[in-house]
Amino acid sequence: MSRARRAGAHRFEAARSDPAGRALRFLESRIPRTRRPFVRYASAPAATIFTALIQYALLPEPSIAPFVFFYFAISLVAWLAGRGPGLLAVLLSALVGDYLFLKPYGQFALTGPDQAATLLFVVGAGAVALICAEYRKALLDSQHTAARLREQASLLERSTESARESETRSQTLAEELRSANERLSEADLHKTEFLGVLSHELRNPLSPIRNSLYIVARTAPGSEQGRRSLAIIERQVQQLTRLVDDLLDVTRIARGKIRLQRERVDLRSLARQTAEDYRDLFEKSGLELEVLITDEPLFVSADPTRLTQIIGNLLHNAVKFTPQGSRTTLSLRKADESSAEISVQDGGHGIASDVMAHLFEPFAQGEKTLERSAGGLGLGLALVKGLAELHGGSVSAHNTGPDHGARFVVRLPLERRLTTRLSVVKTPPAPSSSRRVLVIEDNVDSAQTLKEALELNGHRVEVAYTGLEGLQKAHASRPDVVLCDIGLPGMNGFELAKAMRADPDLGSATLIALSGYALPEDVDQARAAGFDLHLAKPPDLVELERTIVRARPAVETA
Repeated sequence: MSRARRAGAHRFEAARSDPAGRALRFLESRIPRTRRPFVRYASAPAATIFTALIQYALLPEPSIAPFVFFYFAISLVAWLAGRGPGLLAVLLSALVGDYLFLKPYGQFALTGPDQAATLLFVVGAGAVALICAEYRKALLDSQHTAARLREQASLLERSTESARESETRSQTLAEELRSANERLSEADLHKTEFLGVLSHELRNPLSPIRNSLYIVARTAPGSEQGRRSLAIIERQVQQLTRLVDDLLDVTRIARGKIRLQRERVDLRSLARQTAEDYRDLFEKSGLELEVLITDEPLFVSADPTRLTQIIGNLLHNAVKFTPQGSRTTLSLRKADESSAEISVQDGGHGIASDVMAHLFEPFAQGEKTLERSAGGLGLGLALVKGLAELHGGSVSAHNTGPDHGARFVVRLPLERRLTTRLSVVKTPPAPSSSRRVLVIEDNVDSAQTLKEALELNGHRVEVAYTGLEGLQKAHASRPDVVLCDIGLPGMNGFELAKAMRADPDLGSATLIALSGYALPEDVDQARAAGFDLHLAKPPDLVELERTIVRARPAVETA
């Protein structure tokens, strides 16, 4: 847009606020002013001639005011074209009016009163032209100035608003930054607390294990003191295994790596069995366990191992936070047509309000004292929540009143199929028989203790400490079963399994991976490499024995 058009736009905008301005806007919209000198000055004779024609048509021989119509033409020319064209219109109007409308008509009146009338018209019309031109200029200048001021005020207002928005955004960003710093500080504090708790919980079982080993080494085999020490070792190893399993499960849930092995499960049978498994723990803790299970059949499509873990974690949690002599109630009922409800009501002191908001988060614990009599890593309830949601269910916690304990409720979707449940008949394990076993493990203590444990069951066991040594011994002894670590020096377990499967002399052996890498992708990788089974360290030796016995001998003996 040109400068002239922008100025005109400002003038039109300014002219909206008053009557004179509106009139100016109307005139300029109909007869816009031009900056071309020829057009501006040509408007003077055009207006003069047009006015003369109108007056001649209406009043060809006026008796008075012969120049009255010319005043309008001069005003219009001065207003629209400016001072110069207006004064030219005055001169032309005086000549035309004197010639046409003063006696004698058709001649110029050079003397007498007619000449005085012409001079009077020139003075008056000149004043009108100057007033119109100057007033218009002043009016437009003031309107233009007002428009500029309004525009500047608008810009200032927008700048102020932008500054306020920037300030608001800055405050918001500062608040978000403070909040992020607080969350980071809180996360760092939780991490520090968790590492301290983890150190405490891992050292606790190690102390009785070391003491019990000292006692076993110095007592007669089969003595009562030795049996008690062995029982202590077994309990503490189970506790260590539980801690490690909880850590792995929380990691798997957070990464979405948990895989449910779904089947049709009778919740009533599973709840009763889990309660019986934990009854000894309640009795040793001086607690009463009450089981209330509905008579109505309740079937779910779920992973029975994970459901047992859910109920077991809630019962274990109740044992930790219920004082001796109190009662814990495990209930199972049908909540509605589509869901079943499992609840565990303990007899403790309830849940503090500041703990309730973070109860199901990993590492959240209510007890912060140094004694840590309840123990644990604060992972049990987080696992319950994660596993329940994986099954399409939910978990909630409720205080049942001051010193009346807490109630945890798990809801699970019921299976819609109403078919008769088939009883599961467990096949008894095959009778024990000797197998040739090769243990490939780079940890000497782990390899030797596993070798001795298997030899107690009558197996013939060899040990290798590297992958290459294991492959050589496998060629020499042709084992029925190979128990192989994954993280071996040189040739790792995956490479060893692939090499054995590619060898026709060793391909029939049962390959079992023993590894601390126990995530689902580790299991898949082990199977892809050729392992028949993947067991996480430390393995259950009773289950391992059953697995070895079920393995087919690689070479039948006569």
